[in-house]
Amino acid sequence: MHIRYMGGPGAERMTALLRATEPLRSAFDCMMNHEETVAARADLQRALADAGISGLTQVTEVEPHPRGWGLVLHIERLDTATATTLAELISAGMREYIATADALDAAFRACGLEGAPVPVARGLRIHLGEISVHTAQALGTLLGAAPALTKLAETPDWPESDQVMMRLDQAMRATSGFVDVQLHPYCARCGHDPSITLGTLSLNTAKHLIATLQNRLKSSPTP
Repeated sequence: MHIRYMGGPGAERMTALLRATEPLRSAFDCMMNHEETVAARADLQRALADAGISGLTQVTEVEPHPRGWGLVLHIERLDTATATTLAELISAGMREYIATADALDAAFRACGLEGAPVPVARGLRIHLGEISVHTAQALGTLLGAAPALTKLAETPDWPESDQVMMRLDQAMRATSGFVDVQLHPYCARCGHDPSITLGTLSLNTAKHLIATLQNRLKSSPTP
């Protein structure tokens, strides 16, 4: 068996899984130059060796993808036992991400946050998703944001929705870390209610968010 056309970021993420650590760069950083890709290849070789995965010809030298999709490398000659070991190690590396996603979901539910997204572990990130503006306001309040000045309308207009998004963004940064937030305003033409999309969290940011929500629950059992 062979693993073909693995990019440098993919090699970095596999290395992180083998070592049960967070990847050094964001999942959004998809381009690497030749020097960075060679370094990622060498680090992956060391991680495979440290994990006791042997029998490989080599993690091949960096080369251009034949279709021009950047620099790639290959892992060659995985026998069945070695491939099974590698799969088990990768699955073990994902356990903390999966457990953290489950714990964040439990924290949302314990806080009574209606309409909260169901966190999912994927690509060494915790993915959230779309929430209503009202849910975003409630989450901002749970995170200790300043009290909202006005009550939201049933279908908030753009200025109010934008204020809710900014309030949540500031509260997230102050208590837990960075999360990408995007506003989708009310659309009269298509009838789409206003919503806010929460992006992905690093493992540490997700853990900080869980701790913040749990502390809030302890100090105020009824949100």
